[in-house]
Amino acid sequence: MGSKLFSISDTEKSNSFYTPWSLVHLFAGMVLFFFFNIYFNAKISLILSLVIHTIYELRDYYKTYHLKKARNSLFNSVGDTVAALIGMLMAIFMNIKGTKNKVIYLVIIHLINSILIQLLLLNKMEISDDNI
Repeated sequence: MGSKLFSISDTEKSNSFYTPWSLVHLFAGMVLFFFFNIYFNAKISLILSLVIHTIYELRDYYKTYHLKKARNSLFNSVGDTVAALIGMLMAIFMNIKGTKNKVIYLVIIHLINSILIQLLLLNKMEISDDNI
């Protein structure tokens, strides 16, 4: 039982601050910020994005520690939130002007995110097959 900064997987017993899924949280933070920033200023968009992501991580915590239906550590939930916050800050520093540009970036980020998810799922299946 130990904590790592980065690992391929995370469980309650073997904690990892970042996993490959942290990239998905980084992109999700960007997407959330871009979405809210269409309607609100940067400060409000950042707060709303962080609140939404934190609610998601609280759901993971509840599923892991109360329902016993997930295997995320609290350490990883904090890491995923930090990754999402970095994504939000990256979106702020991109300083994209105009709604049309934001929509284009949202589509590009969504495509990259979808590809990453597929690669992670394929990699997970390969790891599982090796363990059989």
